[in-house]
Amino acid sequence: MPFVELPHTADLRIKVFAKTLKDLFIESFKALYTIIFGKNYKCTGKERGVIRIEGEDVDILLHDFLDEILYITLVKEQKICSIAIKTFKPDEAIECEFYYIKLNREEIKKEVKAITYHNLHVIKNKDTYETEVVMDV
Repeated sequence: MPFVELPHTADLRIKVFAKTLKDLFIESFKALYTIIFGKNYKCTGKERGVIRIEGEDVDILLHDFLDEILYITLVKEQKICSIAIKTFKPDEAIECEFYYIKLNREEIKKEVKAITYHNLHVIKNKDTYETEVVMDV
């Protein structure tokens, strides 16, 4: 999985890597779900949902995307099995389609309370994109 856990005094901090900006959003979702459910979070869902997020820049868009994933998972109790980005405008909006099953709270390995804005910046390196995400646990 293209993410690493980094040291942090109180929260959980990760760095996520991807070849494209669009893939960085998907890899960030996968990293979040790996933290919440462990490495074997896979499922097969038939119920369909849609995420639509608008943001003034890519950093805010990524934060709000992950925050919405957390809301869907912990508040609406929907475990996302698959997700696909349908529309992606990095400085404007993202729209995703996802399939889910009802969340079984016993599957949660680590509860993430919130996605923070702290140090969340998307960076383009030579051939990859990366970001750091700090989560309140």
